[in-house]
Amino acid sequence: MHRNWLLAAIILLLATACGGNSSNSLSASDESGSAGPAAGSELVEPAEQPQAGAWPPGIPDDGVQPWERVDASGFVQRSSSAINADSEFAAGVEVFQSAASGSGASTSEQGEALRLDSGAEGSGDRAWSIYRLPLGGAALGALSVDVNPASAGQSTHFFIGLADYGAMRWQWFGPFDENNVRLAGSLIPAGDYTSPQGSVFVTLYAYDGTAFDVVGVAANPDNSADTTPPAAPTGLSLTPVSGGVEAVWNSVVAPDLAGYRVYYSNSSFSSPADPGVKSLPSLTSLTRALVQRPSSGPIFVAIRAVDTSANQSLLGTVQTATIASASAAAPLKLSVNANSAMRDGSISLSSSAGYSNYDLDLDGDGVYETSNAIGSAVVDTSGAGLIRANVRASEGDMVAYGGISVIILANSRPAANASASDYTPIPDQLVTLIGFGEDAEDAFPDLVFDWDTECDGLYDFTDLGTVNDVLFGPGLHNVRLRVTDSQGAWDVDTITINVSYGQPPVADLIMFPSHSIEVGDSVQLGVSCFDFDGEIVEVSLDLSGDPLDFETSISLNENFTFTPIAGGDYPIGARAVDNSGLVAVDFGNIHVRGMSNFTSFSATTGIGSFCSLADVGGRMAATYYDANTDSVMYIRASNSSGTGFEAPVLLQNLLGGRAFSSLAMVSGNPATVYQAAGGSELHYRRATNSSGTAWGGPVTIASGSDVGNWCTLKMISGRPAVAYDNSTTDSVHYRRASDATGTAWAADDTVDNCSTLGSLVNLIDIDGVPAMAYRYIDNHLVYLLGFSLDDMGNNYEDLPGIVSGINPRISLKKVNGNPAIAYEEAATLRYTRAISASGNDGWGPVRNVGTPGALCALETFNDVPLIAYYDANDESLHFQQAEDEHGFSFAQWSYSLAMGDASSPLDKQSIRMAYVNNRLSVLLYSPAVDVAAFANFVP
Repeated sequence: MHRNWLLAAIILLLATACGGNSSNSLSASDESGSAGPAAGSELVEPAEQPQAGAWPPGIPDDGVQPWERVDASGFVQRSSSAINADSEFAAGVEVFQSAASGSGASTSEQGEALRLDSGAEGSGDRAWSIYRLPLGGAALGALSVDVNPASAGQSTHFFIGLADYGAMRWQWFGPFDENNVRLAGSLIPAGDYTSPQGSVFVTLYAYDGTAFDVVGVAANPDNSADTTPPAAPTGLSLTPVSGGVEAVWNSVVAPDLAGYRVYYSNSSFSSPADPGVKSLPSLTSLTRALVQRPSSGPIFVAIRAVDTSANQSLLGTVQTATIASASAAAPLKLSVNANSAMRDGSISLSSSAGYSNYDLDLDGDGVYETSNAIGSAVVDTSGAGLIRANVRASEGDMVAYGGISVIILANSRPAANASASDYTPIPDQLVTLIGFGEDAEDAFPDLVFDWDTECDGLYDFTDLGTVNDVLFGPGLHNVRLRVTDSQGAWDVDTITINVSYGQPPVADLIMFPSHSIEVGDSVQLGVSCFDFDGEIVEVSLDLSGDPLDFETSISLNENFTFTPIAGGDYPIGARAVDNSGLVAVDFGNIHVRGMSNFTSFSATTGIGSFCSLADVGGRMAATYYDANTDSVMYIRASNSSGTGFEAPVLLQNLLGGRAFSSLAMVSGNPATVYQAAGGSELHYRRATNSSGTAWGGPVTIASGSDVGNWCTLKMISGRPAVAYDNSTTDSVHYRRASDATGTAWAADDTVDNCSTLGSLVNLIDIDGVPAMAYRYIDNHLVYLLGFSLDDMGNNYEDLPGIVSGINPRISLKKVNGNPAIAYEEAATLRYTRAISASGNDGWGPVRNVGTPGALCALETFNDVPLIAYYDANDESLHFQQAEDEHGFSFAQWSYSLAMGDASSPLDKQSIRMAYVNNRLSVLLYSPAVDVAAFANFVP
């Protein structure tokens, strides 16, 4: 808002440097643009848009304020607030709206300035303020913002936002570090920045640990009838300094001058549009600037004058100089003891140490009046207005600039004090608002009182010290009182009215035990509650994780037993309601260790048989068969917990109803082998990226009438390798790629001509050579270790024990360094482990794990074997964990999941286990639901 007390003596905000509107010089961006936007790309969106509440939620609604008048066009009439009638100024405290988000962020008045503090770096806290500048319906021509550091050395990174009423959004500029930022001409992109009432709204935004004092915001209207550009700057001279050049030029005399734009390049140029030409990120009002570049060598500089109607002068003469050193001088850090004072009051500035000489401009006229060796001085406060004091520090060829802004008052602000007849009324109760004000220059009857009862920046009641019979709806209402003195200075006080039916109850959720539990354990839940001015009429719990639905009602002082059926975190809510309808809630969390709930791939059935599991980028991923489209697919979880999925990727269709597959990571990207052409071909494909969203073409590994059953893909000594069977010839095969990605493959190796029943093939890496387990003639179980990387050899080891009926599946894994196998024999789940790391020196005794037990998958958990399997007794998935690696005894986990009838074709029932992101994960296909699903173990 404008201030009449600035009329006579405020320093010109948006005019020539000789008019005293000095600011600290802007540092140029380097060739990468890291210190500021390059020419032609000054509009920069903030890197991370905060969530609702932390960011101005929308551009403001404007309206006529009680103290304002409108012209014939409906625009708010302007009055001068600077030296002429072409500028509109708001001191930092003259805020339209302000807010802070986060416990560490805050806004506070600091004299005539408003401090925006975004808390600690990395906290994500934010603070912002909005200023309303009436321009009488004219378009925005130029903008000026003055800020000071909140403390010595404090970062002042900030964004500037302009409300664009054409696009109905904020247009953002920055970030900036300067004391005075000016935007005009091509620095402000096309937009409708004028509200329906003819005002411009400007936001200042603090983020990521920055804190600064907003001293003032000013705007000039664009005079569309003015098409005359200012004269081109002359007299440019360049002096090499450490890390850049110091540019000095003659001032341009123009009453509507907004400032100077500084262009520079590594080579000579004739136009700012030439390749490689950059500019300082905002205009400067001084006739000097420090142009920095992080490299030595020649630099070319030119200056252009810009006025408030977007007219730009011709480019001044391009001058060149050679930078002596690429090492820039240390930034000059300034601090000021006050942002404002009365005329002839005391304001002093101080500079950071490290320089031998400081040139000081203490009255803001652009001329250095004094020099000293300490960088401290008293600001000239003899005249009222906005003073931009400047400092030039030097030490040899090192030069740095800095500046601070202060407001000198000829008239003090009044003090506003708001109160209410009742701060906690009930609905439909009328409230009286009482305003009081004091002012050093004016008596109480000369003060004007205005009230904003909706805290939207627009004042509803005009010139009323007391407002009777105000009605507020339920909820919190921030009410603002504005007290204005006879010279236009004003102050705001805010009170809070809390409308409710009475005091709400208190509710505390009680959980026993309160620490984590295992799957199958129970928690006793209760609610401790009471009401100050009534009684509790309802107590309920939310067990579903929906804080809007407390679905379980309980009696007062009743305990409720809750038994989670799967691992994970269970949010629990408690609610108490009193006889006035007021509600109290409390929330807690139960952490349950054990297998989580399964999340299905799809709501459509027929998806997920013949599946395979792998860790792809810390997420569960699978290949599987889609019976609906007769295709093999790839899918990856959308998060590390596997509770959502990315879009599935088609690998190949028209498979003829056969799709055994195996998924593994190959040289950083997912890869798979799978059956194709009705089982007459075995294909290998590898993704072209690390997530599996795009894949290379198929490579045929084998062909025949019935190949690829029980195929297994593994990395063997740095290359992909495949083991599979040929059901037509009852033979077991092994093949290894000739390179690390699988673009070419070595010759196929027939591992074993089994004569009958060579199948259920498993492949693992044993110290860099392949090892296999598979079913052999007469249903024997064979373990075979290769002689070399590409040759399985001919010898094999029959596993101990009577192996008379091997059914799907065999699961071969390393357990504490030695190969181990889980398998089904005669409807009994069994386990055995080799007595050496190679597996060729004999095997330990066979242990009976469970009866019945089929479709098993072997992994380790806490360094001991864990077997997932199908139990036909209850048609469910179960887990058995051994007490040690030898598997002398196993204990069943309490978790189970219905799978369906195992008498259906066993090929289509799949249980897979693997570690994904260091968490034990399970992939399951069940005929009961005919859809595959993911789950993981919650530690």
